[in-house]
Amino acid sequence: MNDIEMVQGIFPIIAQRLPKNWQRMVFRASYGEDAYSMEYYVRKSNGVFIQCFEMPGVKEDNLLSDFVTMDKMIEGYRRSLDKKDLWWRMTLAVNADGTFKVDYDYDQIEEADDTWEARYLK
Repeated sequence: MNDIEMVQGIFPIIAQRLPKNWQRMVFRASYGEDAYSMEYYVRKSNGVFIQCFEMPGVKEDNLLSDFVTMDKMIEGYRRSLDKKDLWWRMTLAVNADGTFKVDYDYDQIEEADDTWEARYLK
């Protein structure tokens, strides 16, 4: 599996929960020694980003189930990487027109949430 195949595997899972008239979705997955965390934000036509756990009509249990499914794909991809290529955080930004960008962080320097948000949620 390569990174494009990974994105093609996880985006449809996220897409099923996206609201109508979404403009941009930003997904973040972080991996540590024994744990991971995931979340995503969606910008609607009003220009405001909303965090996935705060989206109307989306149940937390469904999100957590989605994240477990996505972790299986992401972790499978991560296992295929050489140690030098192993990232600890991935950010996937997808626009409604289908364009997307994936960024990987290789150094485990914890970026403050507000710094990450300023970088990606604009």
